[in-house]
Amino acid sequence: MIIHWSGSSWAIASNPTSNWLNSVFCVSSSDCWAVGQRGVIIHLSGSTWVTTPNPDSSIGSYGHLGSVFCAGPADCWAVGQTDVIIHWSGLNWTTVRNPTSNWFNSVFCVSSDDCWAVGGGIIHWSGSRWATVSKPTSRGLSSVFCVSSTDCWAVGGNGIVIHGVQGTSIPAATSVTTSLNLLESPICWGCPVQGLPFWLWAVLVGAIVAAIAGTLVFQVKSRKAESGDSARAGNN
Repeated sequence: MIIHWSGSSWAIASNPTSNWLNSVFCVSSSDCWAVGQRGVIIHLSGSTWVTTPNPDSSIGSYGHLGSVFCAGPADCWAVGQTDVIIHWSGLNWTTVRNPTSNWFNSVFCVSSDDCWAVGGGIIHWSGSRWATVSKPTSRGLSSVFCVSSTDCWAVGGNGIVIHGVQGTSIPAATSVTTSLNLLESPICWGCPVQGLPFWLWAVLVGAIVAAIAGTLVFQVKSRKAESGDSARAGNN
């Protein structure tokens, strides 16, 4: 299903595929990409969604693309199972060498030459190639979000939260385990100024985790919790 927010309400949009969709990214109001089950790729150009061929035939019937992110209208990345990495150049999607045999759930770009992908491992795009980066946890990671090239967050299985803050090196990340099962979709609000209080939100089924930057002490918040509830901490 595809739904669209018009500014006042949500409405169901026409979907050209019957496959499950996992991720969507919009470069503009008339230029969006969505990816999902069986490696499906669909594109909104103007007002109509259409399917686009996936260049990686190895993904098969049981594979999927888990995440898509664009650094610009002619610079998009999608990652998924079966170690798939594909790139949109503005003309077509092409496969790009994966330096590992790992699967990936999430990709995020700070710029065209600074992207991260996380899942069974962590890899970084420098503008010319993807390179492996040491992962400070054995748990799978479900999502990554970067405030800047020197400040990234990733979350995943068993409530794991990792934070990379030194250069573009996630090996220096701090891993924090919560009592949760699977965290997904971290996002920072008020994060751009390092050292100042900010919100880091990560969600999972039935709960919300909130923290203010610092010692990374996290507290589980139910969906019915007051919006002002938080776990307060000092700078990392």
